[in-house]
Amino acid sequence: MKQTRVTTTGTQACQSTPFFKLLKSIWLLPLLAVFVAGCQKDASPVHVNKSSSSLATTTGLAPVNLGTAADFTILSETGISTTGVTAVTGDIGVSPIAATAITGFGLTIDATNQFSISPTVAGKIYAANYAVPTPSKMTTAISDMQTAFTTANGLTTAPIVNIYAGDISGRTLPAGLYKWSTNLLVTSAGVTLSGSASDVWVFQIAQDLVINNSAIVHLTGGAQAKNIFWVVSGKATLGTSANFSGVILSKTLISLNTGATVNGRLLAQTAATLIASTVNPVGQLSVSPQSGIEYSSVTISGSNFSTTTTNNIVEFNGVSAVVNSATATQIVATVPLGATSGKITVTANGTTSTSVNDFQVLQIVNEGSITPNATFTIGSMAGDKSGNLYGTASAVGPNGSLSTFVFRYSNGVVTHIYNSPASGVSNGTYTLSNLIVNTQGYIDVAQNYTNGTTASATTEIIKIVPSGQATVFIGGNPGIKDSNGANTTEYTDIYSMVADAQGNLYAATANELKKITPAGVVTTIPGLNPNGAKYMATDMFGNLYYADGNNVNKITQQGTITTVLSQSSNILSLITDGSNVFVATGSPLNKIYIINQAGAVNSRSFADATLFLTNNQGDFYTIGSAITRYIFK
Repeated sequence: MKQTRVTTTGTQACQSTPFFKLLKSIWLLPLLAVFVAGCQKDASPVHVNKSSSSLATTTGLAPVNLGTAADFTILSETGISTTGVTAVTGDIGVSPIAATAITGFGLTIDATNQFSISPTVAGKIYAANYAVPTPSKMTTAISDMQTAFTTANGLTTAPIVNIYAGDISGRTLPAGLYKWSTNLLVTSAGVTLSGSASDVWVFQIAQDLVINNSAIVHLTGGAQAKNIFWVVSGKATLGTSANFSGVILSKTLISLNTGATVNGRLLAQTAATLIASTVNPVGQLSVSPQSGIEYSSVTISGSNFSTTTTNNIVEFNGVSAVVNSATATQIVATVPLGATSGKITVTANGTTSTSVNDFQVLQIVNEGSITPNATFTIGSMAGDKSGNLYGTASAVGPNGSLSTFVFRYSNGVVTHIYNSPASGVSNGTYTLSNLIVNTQGYIDVAQNYTNGTTASATTEIIKIVPSGQATVFIGGNPGIKDSNGANTTEYTDIYSMVADAQGNLYAATANELKKITPAGVVTTIPGLNPNGAKYMATDMFGNLYYADGNNVNKITQQGTITTVLSQSSNILSLITDGSNVFVATGSPLNKIYIINQAGAVNSRSFADATLFLTNNQGDFYTIGSAITRYIFK
């Protein structure tokens, strides 16, 4: 049931009733006096039960003036802390406390000493102890925050008082001034705020604001988060995976639990704590990554999006993009062909939001070719984050013996960092293949030995540390088998290898895929036959890709296998920049296919040879008659 206010005073309301007129016409005057006295006892608004659609609300409310506090996404007097993978768009700051009260952000002080930066904050971080003019800036912002709280908490124009006994879960509230003398609760049923883009909501809460796990503050009719003010005299707590909209003005603590998302501002007169949370300023978008090539996928975070993909208009600097998926707070879109660097905008539910920073549209640029050494033949290659190249190679010596080795190419200098035993007809042949560089900078390479007399084969994986020391990591005698004994088959053929972000190694054999942990524990991934996959790659989300003939398949962390590309040309290589997958094909197509995280597949002509990734920025090289470097810029 819902309540509405009778706006006449108590005496006027009683005297206008038919019952009052009847009493005047009869002799029960003593009872009349008692009745009138009862009406006059409380002249405050009278509440009656009524449906929610007819709530009487305060119209014409103006947004609360935040002053310079509006320059901050998070502002606190005693500290801001975070744990886990938090993402904040906009500036944050503390005062009068020093920067030591900002923890978990990995601060790096700017050369001016006026602010810091952080990999988790798309903005600047300010503190009272930084260089002039920051102390004055922070003092003013804190003062404006306190004034805004006092002003908003002091509004008295026709408030709706204690509606729903402090539990607005599952309700729809029009714009207006609301006041509770209790806690205010929103359960996982959520709450809907319905109004136009100019409507204002002010919630005065005498005790705590409690937003339960997975609760959502829905905005409809064009309602905007910047016009919603939660004025909390106690503390504000947002539960795990809560999705919240509006500006919190809290007298004490603001606490965000794991995965909570706020589209608004957190203005706390004590502390603000975050656990793997996302905070975006009202009307602005955060974008990840902030650069990419055409056809790559981009995740856009904000508020008030439509869950129907076609109802969201996404533009990259004015060029319309395809929306692959959408929730109320997150959109995945594809960078459109012809896009240029600039702002990303999203128009949905009558509101347009804009990215804080320009999105950089990158092009694939040929940076020239290199030839490490013309006296040996290059096999597999890989690269590290610093731009060094590593490869396997072979060379025939003056006496006809074959040498195989691993080399490093850095700043024009070739260095041999590992040599297999000398090969010859009498003592057999050593070959090296499938060299990779893992996230720790270690090199893994498969070494195969074929006995010259018996033709028996032995395969092992050699691990080379950055200092150059090489050891047998796994295998040999004769090949690779599971550590637990469940699968006793030993494989002496390794068709491809790849490492994930956790340092696990994956090796494809003729009909099994092996997972090898950093500790050397070998297991077989069940239900998968890679068919001697020659190429594999992993992305930042833990998905594994492998080329099977002319197809590319994707294996999720849950073990789901799907074919993401099927085409008619021979696949030459498969690489990833962490998010997007690049597939090089030969004749007759001669193309690079780009598969983004949304599963969208696009291609461009690229008549070159085998690709391999050299670093996390997505630069790659091709191996042909020379080695050509391509970069994204």
